[in-house]
Amino acid sequence: TGALRGPTHTSGRRAPAGLADQALRLLLRHNEWWERVSGEDQGLLHEVGGVHGEVLAWLERQITEHGPQTWAALDEAMADETWATQARGWLKAVVADEEHGFEDLQRVLQRMWINALGEDAEAIASSGPDAEGLVRLRQLRERIASLKALLTGQAGQAA
Repeated sequence: TGALRGPTHTSGRRAPAGLADQALRLLLRHNEWWERVSGEDQGLLHEVGGVHGEVLAWLERQITEHGPQTWAALDEAMADETWATQARGWLKAVVADEEHGFEDLQRVLQRMWINALGEDAEAIASSGPDAEGLVRLRQLRERIASLKALLTGQAGQAA
């Protein structure tokens, strides 16, 4: 995804809570994955904002200052944060022994991109785009199609 461009705007983007919850759940449980997440995907996650953005910023500081940590260590470190109960709730939504791989995080990020790029495409389409806007709209739609194809391929591989 590195050569493909991200969203055209960056303020106030909100991923559907379910996807943002899933992404943060996986990153809190497997914070060593943060270094494997592309810069573009990290940027998308930072755009989510709200409580999710606060937790992500905190998690990134924890990783920078202490390196990857166990969930128990993170749980203890977040004890005084106003959002700690909500973050813990994201993890309670998972069966304790459920296994996740980095591919699960990648699928969540791809769905987040599909939503974000879809919002951008809708905004361009509804604005009566000029020639440049039409080119951008085509690029967005092509990227969305490519991401959906990746998701379909990954789902087929996992089955």
